[in-house]
Amino acid sequence: MEALQAIYAIDAIYRSSCCTATIDVHGQILRLTVEPCYRNAPYVLDVRGHQGEPMNWTSAQLRSLSELGRRGTITAVAAALGYTPGGVSQQIAALERATGRKLLRRVGRRVELTEAGRALARHAERMLAVEAEAVAAVERTRTEITGVLRVALFATAAAEILPPALRRAREAHPGLEVRSRDMEVDDVYDAVVSGAVDLALGLDYPDVPIPRDPALRILPLHTERFALAAPPGTFPAGAPGAGAAGTGGARAGAAGAGAAGTGGARAGAPGAGDARAGGAGVGGAAAEGSAADLALDLSRTEPLSWILPPPDTYYGRAVRTACRRAGVEPSVRHEVTDTAATLALVEAGVGISTVTDLMLRLRPSQVDVHPLREPLERHIVMIYRTTAATLPTLTSLIPLLQSAPALRPPQPHTTPAPPSATLS
Repeated sequence: MEALQAIYAIDAIYRSSCCTATIDVHGQILRLTVEPCYRNAPYVLDVRGHQGEPMNWTSAQLRSLSELGRRGTITAVAAALGYTPGGVSQQIAALERATGRKLLRRVGRRVELTEAGRALARHAERMLAVEAEAVAAVERTRTEITGVLRVALFATAAAEILPPALRRAREAHPGLEVRSRDMEVDDVYDAVVSGAVDLALGLDYPDVPIPRDPALRILPLHTERFALAAPPGTFPAGAPGAGAAGTGGARAGAAGAGAAGTGGARAGAPGAGDARAGGAGVGGAAAEGSAADLALDLSRTEPLSWILPPPDTYYGRAVRTACRRAGVEPSVRHEVTDTAATLALVEAGVGISTVTDLMLRLRPSQVDVHPLREPLERHIVMIYRTTAATLPTLTSLIPLLQSAPALRPPQPHTTPAPPSATLS
């Protein structure tokens, strides 16, 4: 049982602050040597039983095993870690050769961990956490910020938040290499959990919050309030529940209309500044009236067709929850996760959907935008492992993301004062 005894000895890595330890487990001397990963290269753990046979594995192999315990299929592990299914299978096979034990067994079309596999997977998570701490400790000794930072993000963040941060990062930290990965927004959390990325930009909804884990840190970045995007003329001005008489909704993409409110200039139009400057913004107040006067009740959407993400997504559940709270069951005719495609469908007149300022910036569209009376918000958040909180590559990028121009609060609309008269 030398292999299983070796698994128990892995605890020494968690307890030890040095890179090499010699432990006595049940009378056996086991030598463990840990070489911390540098720039995401795997470390090797050398465990020897009383007969001196080496048991070598890499952090990549341990991460694959740990993820297999969480996800249940090799295909899911491959998708989460950015490997091929064959690559994951090879890593597990290498672990089996190293331990001398079967770590997987096939059950129908799925696989599950054996007792030895579960034992190693439990300790693998702790070993990987120690690896991250070792990397952070080494990086903190640097006077110059260099290295690779892997970032996962969703489409809106990729278009509006990351690019200006990267421009500033190149100027301030030329040795920092940021590698970004566009993902489905609901998958970025797991990408951090699995170690596939170091930092993720995700979305958190008050009604449907993402999981909280002591091993992860969730840092708020920006809050947006949703409005309703509808085909032009869907809610006539002055209709009950459709805003103040004579006001109606703002035309996103129309001449002189703000991207999300009234009184502003369309983002991208000649002479237009920030999409939110000079107007109400999504859910904000326009010059013609207060936010309450302009707000639309969700109850008015009952007879209309909706365009929404599927109900098993965080966004889809959040909007459905808000509608049900208003006494409406949304009639979803088109299940779409892509923001630009959603706005195109609304523009084509096939349904309504919820939007925010940043979403509207992705695709200028000829749609009416109505602030909602019901509070419906989303929080853009940064997610990273607690053990990486002091990593210089991470701490150098976070403030650059926080200062992205797209996240600045709306500026009040001002009219230039006339030239002052001069008395002679």
